[in-house]
Amino acid sequence: MYQRMIRFAFLTNLVAFMITAPVFADPHADLNKLFDDYWQARMRYGPERATYLGDHRFDDRLTDYNEHAVFEERIRFKLFANRLTAIPRDTLTPDDQLN
Repeated sequence: MYQRMIRFAFLTNLVAFMITAPVFADPHADLNKLFDDYWQARMRYGPERATYLGDHRFDDRLTDYNEHAVFEERIRFKLFANRLTAIPRDTLTPDDQLN
């Protein structure tokens, strides 16, 4: 049962990554989209932080610290890292490279 949950979580996040993966038509736009997606994920999966920062969309939730949720978070961060490394750094402006 647990293995199924892990596979489901991985596949769900993989599909989400493929939907939001950068297309490299505009690396600057892709990088900014990645930043926005990361911020939105941090707010969604850390609702206490979102509330503290003034984002009240998730006031009815608490952070889920169970093993499955922590595993999903690790996958999420790995997918963000993959998206970041997939953007060709040499095509970015110096300011974007610094970010």
